[in-house]
Amino acid sequence: MGFQAFYNMGAISEEEWSDFISNHPQGNIFQTPEMYRVYQATKNYEPLMTICKHDDQLVGILLAVCISQTRGPLGFFTSRIIIWGGPLVVDNDPSLTSFILESFNQAYQGMAVYGEFRNLYMSAQIRKKIFGQNGYAYLPHLNITIDLSVSEGILWRKVSPSRRRNIKKALKTGLEFIEVTTTDQVEKVYKVLKRLYKKKGLPLADASLFHAIYNILVKRDYAKMYLAGYRESIVGAVVMLTYKGRAYEWYTGSLDKSLNLRPNDFIQWKTLLAMKSEGYKLFDFGGAGRPGEPYGVRDFKNSFGGQLFESGRFRKVYAYPLWYVGVFAIKLYRMIKH
Repeated sequence: MGFQAFYNMGAISEEEWSDFISNHPQGNIFQTPEMYRVYQATKNYEPLMTICKHDDQLVGILLAVCISQTRGPLGFFTSRIIIWGGPLVVDNDPSLTSFILESFNQAYQGMAVYGEFRNLYMSAQIRKKIFGQNGYAYLPHLNITIDLSVSEGILWRKVSPSRRRNIKKALKTGLEFIEVTTTDQVEKVYKVLKRLYKKKGLPLADASLFHAIYNILVKRDYAKMYLAGYRESIVGAVVMLTYKGRAYEWYTGSLDKSLNLRPNDFIQWKTLLAMKSEGYKLFDFGGAGRPGEPYGVRDFKNSFGGQLFESGRFRKVYAYPLWYVGVFAIKLYRMIKH
């Protein structure tokens, strides 16, 4: 085949990397050098690169991140490797995709309990065979996207009647939609999300992730952050990643004490309008759970009138004993929190 694999940024220039992602049909924010730097700047995150060349030409990129909830001896126990929107290879060539997966596995699978590829496009089905040959099981997973190229009137008519009523009520309460422009406001975003995730018994990335998003991505117009404010209080927040016409909702949430104000309906609708006004053509909800399983978040997202489809994921467990212990520990943690 003549392919070569490299595992550090020194193998290519940042300009070469950026051009490759920008020109690839499925190029996305999660495979950019800017996201590499975000991972670098985040506590308990480690970016993992796999670069493929053929005759000294860049033909493939796979950017992953190894995440753990803690450092030290317990770090590996909680470690996982997550890949959004990758790998990206020239012409989506199957042999090159297989090569980059093999190279990635050889280099990194000893670093974590499991690895998971999260697809952003509707191409998971045609990649099943390649990923399967490299030890990855296919996991059905849903997503929802909204076409922002239509008029605001059409967007509004696609929203469910009950959701439209909630939005109208929220707009009458005096809620404010605030774009984040200071580091103090980034802290407010984090506080909202931290309270929400704590209530649900879910782990949330360190605050350094959100400051890195602001300092690296927002400054490049690759991200937006918004707050929902009511009088002197912040009651909701959303973090959007924006790249190549696609607006990806990475984090969002509101505070329980404010639910009578309908902040979720408010901030979701205002974010859709903000992304449309900024010229983005597609709104990506960033996941909608597993098919066949009740999921209130999916029902909420679906009520905004988008397209529901199966994007799928691929997962490989590298250390089964730790995997089973980890699954039990997470269930126990959530039971205790609730």
